[in-house]
Amino acid sequence: IAIAKASELYQISPAVKDDTATLVGFLNLGLLELYKRFQLKTDEAIITLQEAKTIYSLDGTDPDVELGDDFMYLIAAYGDESDSVYSYTDEGLLSINVEDDIYGINTISYNKIQVPLITSGSLISIIYAAKPTMVTALTLDNELDIPDSFVDPLIHYIGYRAHASLDSTLQTENNVHYMRFEQACDNARQLGVGIAPDDIEMNRRLDDRGFV
Repeated sequence: IAIAKASELYQISPAVKDDTATLVGFLNLGLLELYKRFQLKTDEAIITLQEAKTIYSLDGTDPDVELGDDFMYLIAAYGDESDSVYSYTDEGLLSINVEDDIYGINTISYNKIQVPLITSGSLISIIYAAKPTMVTALTLDNELDIPDSFVDPLIHYIGYRAHASLDSTLQTENNVHYMRFEQACDNARQLGVGIAPDDIEMNRRLDDRGFV
């Protein structure tokens, strides 16, 4: 926030620049945007399939899903290769939202999946992009949940949000800050410092995750 005040927010109204709560909100929005664009943190959820149950929640409340409360979006899914039902798949990799594949899984909402083929007791591994740790007034002195290489786009995003909150006459300047943010994200992709969702190739085996 201090860097943002001395750079992107240097000439902005004190009503915005000196409002710490507002700037923390912009900072958290920036973190979410970067985590949405880049897979800065991934984790795994383990689903234990139950008889007569096809819908599983990924919000941390489902007793049959071993998961925290940081699910953002699905990356890949793997079946239990020790189960003959999934032994035919390529290293256990399951299809996602493929209508004619009864061995795959479907996303029926942003945090719920459907498993059409029930094999009670079998395990499914869900690889997902995790949310960042949000900043609060009590954690301002803590290190941000991003690599140092992403501070630059984050500062530009804070500047974009701050200028967008002001009078519409500053819309042109606001667009400049957003373009700077986009350029900083493009630079990160080119340098390879962050994995974008379209770039990742999940090629892992379930036995590496302790299933056998």
